Amino acid sequence: INLNEFESNILRETVLHVASERNKKEIVKYLLKDKTVNVNAVAIYDKHSIHYSCSRGNEEITELFLKDERINPNVKDQW
Repeated sequence: INLNEFESNILRETVLHVASERNKKEIVKYLLKDKTVNVNAVAIYDKHSIHYSCSRGNEEITELFLKDERINPNVKDQW
């Protein structure tokens, strides 16, 4: 399984994007442990997984991202 593949050609979301948006904390934790997962993959409108968790109010998942040294908390999307 390639965890960095996009779920859809239109939205360019990875499994991490979807788990972040849907508040699947355990899945996000699992994915963040895997160092081959691209935590900075960019979906449509330049959205990163951290944008998805923030926009949905998923504070616990956002905190997980902020603890991961690979995440850039200053990334900007198109909005």
